[in-house]
Amino acid sequence: MPQVDINWLWVLIGAITAMVIGAAWYAIFAEPWMKAAGLAKKDMKNVSTGMNYLWAFIFALISTWTLAWFVGLASATTFGNGAIVGFWVWIVVAAAMAGNTLWEQRSWSLWLLNAGNTLFTFLVVAGLLAMYPAM
Repeated sequence: MPQVDINWLWVLIGAITAMVIGAAWYAIFAEPWMKAAGLAKKDMKNVSTGMNYLWAFIFALISTWTLAWFVGLASATTFGNGAIVGFWVWIVVAAAMAGNTLWEQRSWSLWLLNAGNTLFTFLVVAGLLAMYPAM
């Protein structure tokens, strides 16, 4: 298997970027997301936001590290080439999310909102990772 050097500073920056994108995305699409998920504002008050943010950040680190690995394998060195890598990784994730949507009998609107966030995040984060390869 090829050796890929990871720029850990940019993995951290990418994870923070993913969190910022997610916060903005779900702030913009809060109402349609809650409707598609079958949630009301009162339901959101019972959420353990501190632990959710911690876990979301851990998952963002894992996703960003994985994107960095694929960006390195593809030898992507421009934002555009990194975004292309992010797109192809998203295809795999979006397909898996679609399967879950089918079996959980969730709304396709919910899939679209969540997959859209993931697509935008992967495009931006993988693009950034390609611009700042391992040092």
